Amino acid sequence: MSSKKPKISLIVKYWYTSIFALIAGLATIIFAVSAFLGVLDFKQRAVTTVATVIEARYETQNYKMVHKKSSARPLVEFTDTQGNLQQVQCYIPWRQYDTIKPGETFTIAYLPEDPTDIRLDDNNKLYGSLVLLIAGFVTAIPAIGWIRALIKGKVEELQG
Repeated sequence: MSSKKPKISLIVKYWYTSIFALIAGLATIIFAVSAFLGVLDFKQRAVTTVATVIEARYETQNYKMVHKKSSARPLVEFTDTQGNLQQVQCYIPWRQYDTIKPGETFTIAYLPEDPTDIRLDDNNKLYGSLVLLIAGFVTAIPAIGWIRALIKGKVEELQG
């Protein structure tokens, strides 16, 4: 006995693909806008200062037992807006600082109402959210075009 698998029509494949791409693109856009606004909010409320490394600490994570990723998590010291000396552990991606030594200084941003919430004073997260936003549009806009062609019944346009 031969069993034939039912063929999924081209139109159904395009519908599923189009709807998935549209949902993925919109979700990416929403996430990117949320991340972008969060970074902007932090930057508007944050105060910058120079922090000094007190103790160098590193963290290594294994991914799939093959790839290792290290990040610096040094203990830094700085004086907040109230004049209090703060010692906080911060996160520095491995791409930015290979080796952190006690006594090194770098600029950080922190929230005056919560001096333990510190970040490097850079724009990496801002640029990253913009790249995600572009990726969301690049995914969603073609999906809208495909859905439009499907609604009009012009599958030939999709086949190129």
